Amino acid sequence: MNSNPKNPFEVEHIWSDNFEEHKDEFQQKDEWESYRNKIGALILLPKSFNQSYGKLSYEKKLPHYFGQNILAKTLNEQCYDNDPNFLRFKEESNLPFKPHKQFKKKDILERQELYQKICEGIYDIREFDRIINQSHLN
Repeated sequence: MNSNPKNPFEVEHIWSDNFEEHKDEFQQKDEWESYRNKIGALILLPKSFNQSYGKLSYEKKLPHYFGQNILAKTLNEQCYDNDPNFLRFKEESNLPFKPHKQFKKKDILERQELYQKICEGIYDIREFDRIINQSHLN
């Protein structure tokens, strides 16, 4: 870990800290906060971006997400237009990537499922077993 990185990153809440924007789905602020803090409602972005855009509504941040890392970029429908490498990866991996014009409760849950499937692919126990078995042969 580098405690003084040149280009630091921060965890970005996709929803700004404004309960009023979400009263159509939440009656209680604590329930809204619980959803806002779910992993499906977070992305990793450069600190400078987060400081500049973090307080904006999702709809205002969405166009700017397209210029960021692939997980942020996939929120924007432009990512699905002309990126053959990403589209091939999406097809081959069968991961449930999709754009989100708005970001509601169901979108957070869908994003959470996406992140879970990505983690399951990275930490596939069968791959660990293969590596261990291969090391025993050497």
